[in-house]
Amino acid sequence: MSEIEWDGAPRVIGERFRVYRLRDGELDLLATTPTPEGAQLTVVTLFGEGEFGPADAVGVLDALPSGREEDQPGVWVVNPWDAPSAMFGGAS
Repeated sequence: MSEIEWDGAPRVIGERFRVYRLRDGELDLLATTPTPEGAQLTVVTLFGEGEFGPADAVGVLDALPSGREEDQPGVWVVNPWDAPSAMFGGAS
């Protein structure tokens, strides 16, 4: 799993898992949720609502991984830079 720099956003348990979309090299925060199960449901819901295009990748960041201080970077559970572009229906 890769790390990213802390974005300065508050690290609270209610926003522990952050769902991102990587589109054209731009990383966009789409939603936050307190649980891994919530992150899964959020990704499925956003996909169903058309938030992901054929060349987009999804990322899920654990902003408060166990054993880390609040001001340390989060850890990617799903790294959008490692995802295949075909993840959401793009050409394979």
